[in-house]
Amino acid sequence: MIKMEGRKYYIFLIFTLLISNTVWGQKPKKHKVNPVVKALDYFNKGSEKAKDGKYAEAIPYFDKAIKLDNTNYESYYNRGYCEVHLDDYEGAIPDFTKAIKFHPKTYPDALYYRGYCYNHTGMYVLAISDFSKALDVTSNTDLWSARGFAYLQNKE
Repeated sequence: MIKMEGRKYYIFLIFTLLISNTVWGQKPKKHKVNPVVKALDYFNKGSEKAKDGKYAEAIPYFDKAIKLDNTNYESYYNRGYCEVHLDDYEGAIPDFTKAIKFHPKTYPDALYYRGYCYNHTGMYVLAISDFSKALDVTSNTDLWSARGFAYLQNKE
């Protein structure tokens, strides 16, 4: 009878070792990073570069953020803002358009900058339209001045 208990003990011991080796011998699973969280990380890095005036260095970070989360209006807006500071007005227009599209309300800042780009590319009627839409929700001297400039250039 004692031998049986000894055998049970050894069987139990071997079984326990096999189970523990299976559980503890596994490699840790890699956790997938949420793409929105990773996009936010790129957005923050791009924003830091832009704050430092390194607009050309900031754009690739916004590109990556947009690739991971293509509905974040702030990434489009910030990339467009950098493009404006690099005098790439034609490149900035689609970014401000997307920022306006994805913003839940009227986005006067994006409207202002898109209108600014339209002014610089000779599309004065579109500039006037953007400045007017922005003036519907906010009022500041930059908007009034920019719209007045567009009217003068358009000869209206």
